[in-house]
Amino acid sequence: MILSIPVMLLALWGAAAPGAKVEVLWEQVAGGVRTKGLLGEMSEGEFRRLALEFLGPEKVTVGQVVLYGSKEDEEKAAGKPGTDVSYEWWRTLLRRHGLGCPEMREAIQIGPAIVERSVDRKCRTKRVILLGEKDPLVRRIDGAEVEILHIVFQSLAKGKKIWGRKVMRLQFYARTRSTVSTDLARKLLWEMRELSGMPELTVALRNDAWFIEDSAFPIIYPFDGPVRRIPTKQEYQVSEAGCVWFDPGPVSCW
Repeated sequence: MILSIPVMLLALWGAAAPGAKVEVLWEQVAGGVRTKGLLGEMSEGEFRRLALEFLGPEKVTVGQVVLYGSKEDEEKAAGKPGTDVSYEWWRTLLRRHGLGCPEMREAIQIGPAIVERSVDRKCRTKRVILLGEKDPLVRRIDGAEVEILHIVFQSLAKGKKIWGRKVMRLQFYARTRSTVSTDLARKLLWEMRELSGMPELTVALRNDAWFIEDSAFPIIYPFDGPVRRIPTKQEYQVSEAGCVWFDPGPVSCW
């Protein structure tokens, strides 16, 4: 169930006395795209107040605020180590980290809407709409429902600018119950390009959440609840589509 928070309650949270014990891991801003990472303890109300201060439709088009309970949680929720990830290496990472979920809370903004999703180490999840009427991670493209599972915000080399301004490279991982196709992936990419205004984007699309060989995707997607079954290598190697675009070149899909 997805809950929606009344604006009046959000205003009350904004007046709450700060009591959080957190470390800022990163804070990056490029135009209307921004991301902030935190480590430590923070109440639900304090997190929502901070997220709404950092994000907001008047200044942000695509954004994220994420809070990890511990360094181990951050490592588990982050991408896989290395760039060449095989199914066998992924199984090794599973044995090392286990099937439990990281403790984390994340607010994501796409367009004018903000959704907060959280998970604890027992894989109990919760999702709340903080701003807007619909979950911005769930989108409809030509009648197909597409859910964005994970967004990677990657700063370019220090000082590098495109179009004369600072930009970020964005990677979107999504799943659909419809047929996976390069056409659907391409349309999602262009929708995110129009929203973000960023010149470097990648979209990966599957019918499930097993982006096993993608190093930027978490070892296990944490917001589906407890893992019931691990796919075999043969089951994993089903249809996946993706598109990448680096301005001013054409969109390339596979």
